[in-house]
Amino acid sequence: MVSCALAGGPDLQNLKLVSVAMIQPRNPADAATGSTNPWDDRAALVVNFSAERDLYAYAKQYEYNIGNTASFCRRNDIDKARLLQNDPYVFSALGKVDAYRTHDPSASAGQPTYHVYVAITPVQLAGQSTVNYDLRRDLEDICIQLRGGNMVGGKFTSNVIVIPKATIGDALTRRSGL
Repeated sequence: MVSCALAGGPDLQNLKLVSVAMIQPRNPADAATGSTNPWDDRAALVVNFSAERDLYAYAKQYEYNIGNTASFCRRNDIDKARLLQNDPYVFSALGKVDAYRTHDPSASAGQPTYHVYVAITPVQLAGQSTVNYDLRRDLEDICIQLRGGNMVGGKFTSNVIVIPKATIGDALTRRSGL
């Protein structure tokens, strides 16, 4: 018998953009952003956002794996034909958000901030077609959406977070945004 809690939870709504910053490959100076670039060889945008619910508790309650999709926007939604390279996971100051991490909600004062990483430029990956882009040159709005599921078929999506191209431009030139 499958637990009702594992079958699937409500979709996540009310994710809100907090800030955007550019981080360099494995640069200790970026520690001030609370983020560590997942790539050794290229710069990334770190997109910080808030959620009305604790994503660790949400993942644990429904045993969800939580990931994200990033693309250039098409009418304020994900454009599956123009996906951007990104780290597929969601992070907080405590690390990767997943159902199996021990998390003490009192460890984070106030509403926690989560983040995802989007590559400034893509690299070719074996067996995958990639949209060719350079965010320093190709300024467009970017859309981020969380999604995930569990092994018994439960799944969810979130609202789409739209990052305005002006915010991206500011982040790329000043190393901080919003």
